[in-house]
Amino acid sequence: MPYALLSIGATTVLEATGELISVDIVARMQAIGLPFIYQSKLSDHTYRLKLTAVAARQPQILVLGPSRMLQWRSAMFRPYSFYNAGQVADTQRDFRRFFDDVGYSPTVLLFSLEFFTLHPTWDEIFRNRSYADRGGLGSAEQATILRKLWPLVREDPALLFRWRREPIHGLRAFGLRAVETGAGTRLDGSFHYGGIIAGWPGMGADSIEEVLARVRVGAAPFPAADRLDINQMQELERFARAARERGIRLLAITPPYSPEVVEALDRSPRHGNWRQFQSDTTADWIRAQGILYFNYTRLSSFDGRKEEFVDPFHPSEPASVRMLLAMLRDPTTRRWLPDIDENDLRRHLASATRYEAYRNQY
Repeated sequence: MPYALLSIGATTVLEATGELISVDIVARMQAIGLPFIYQSKLSDHTYRLKLTAVAARQPQILVLGPSRMLQWRSAMFRPYSFYNAGQVADTQRDFRRFFDDVGYSPTVLLFSLEFFTLHPTWDEIFRNRSYADRGGLGSAEQATILRKLWPLVREDPALLFRWRREPIHGLRAFGLRAVETGAGTRLDGSFHYGGIIAGWPGMGADSIEEVLARVRVGAAPFPAADRLDINQMQELERFARAARERGIRLLAITPPYSPEVVEALDRSPRHGNWRQFQSDTTADWIRAQGILYFNYTRLSSFDGRKEEFVDPFHPSEPASVRMLLAMLRDPTTRRWLPDIDENDLRRHLASATRYEAYRNQY
């Protein structure tokens, strides 16, 4: 019993790092409005974190897609309830899985359509993704995390006691990755790039040269193929059909890349899949699935700005505002979201920085 109590006590103390605590608890703390950002370092349970958050909140507007969708903010969609579940649907199969798991249907689903998810080998990248919460006390996963965590705590015991904060708005940084980068998931599910905004060195924002090198060799997220994969296309059709049957309005976009990336993909002799995805035929096929679709790959399609990127394939928050304003010019989008105040969007855009339009507003 003494050893068991000591073990429980030590684990409880180590949970202060954010690396061992259940992500269900993290999601519920954010749902009640506790002001912090969260990103762990030693394991990744983003799917379960956001699944729990969405099930608890059941927002009218839900965002899904890969990390390129993480800059959509709840304040943009006021007065509607909103949550950004970006980075849980990195593959086509993840969309159906998420809705099977979450057990509710939003009024409007805003999601991304990406050429790379329609590649035959794309799913293999995520074969080891966790869809569950962290294991409990004594589990194999917790033991693995403890083995990784203990040397870090020995080197810097203050990890257990220092309430570190991200550098822009002073929010508590919870989880070692949030502590190191000043970045993490906000209350509304969107992602805050604290360290990058503050100009901290070594924050991992990819340079244009690095990204263009990925295009040349066909590395993720730019896998090369002659054409789009029919099996992945059929998976998208199954998801759209299932969502329509649940009464969900499907609003899809393809977010922008920087102009240099678009030009490189356009010129690439290896990326026939990119050219097929960008064709009118593919846009017509997408819309035939009952999806209201906007292709914002090129900045000119939504009055985008070259400087409004976190890196060459992650548009920033002001770019998302511009895309929303462009979508609202479409009568169907306006009918689906009649209460969004376009003047308020424009006011925040007028005072936006390169990275932020709403800052710490929700």
